[in-house]
Amino acid sequence: MEITLEKFREMLVLPGHISEDQLVNASHEAEKKGSTLQEELVYEGLILDKNLGRTIADYFDHHFVDLHEVTIKDEYLEFIPEIVARAQRTIVCGVTDDTLSLATEKINNYEFFRLLEKKTGRNISVFLQLLRGLIMH
Repeated sequence: MEITLEKFREMLVLPGHISEDQLVNASHEAEKKGSTLQEELVYEGLILDKNLGRTIADYFDHHFVDLHEVTIKDEYLEFIPEIVARAQRTIVCGVTDDTLSLATEKINNYEFFRLLEKKTGRNISVFLQLLRGLIMH
């Protein structure tokens, strides 16, 4: 999910989570390293990954899931082939008779969600999870 510097300012600086200088410095470091601002904010210890995820999800009115608080069962992994899950940055984090819950960084990936609905015959419930949380699983 691409988020502009201005949006990060609204989410993090205006409420007082970090200072303007910290945001600008993290942005410059991210550019130098070729990383994302999200990654740099966490790397520099300015905000915890799960707190950043919750903040972004709240800002854009999406659900958030912390994968450290969820058990990913082996049978969940059968719904999406690993190569597809990696490419789509998505993992199934919950299953009911009629719904698949997905943790993903790409919360606006509507085409993929529709294809998955057709393939599985289940509704899709989408939760934001930042890439760092997905990589750790």
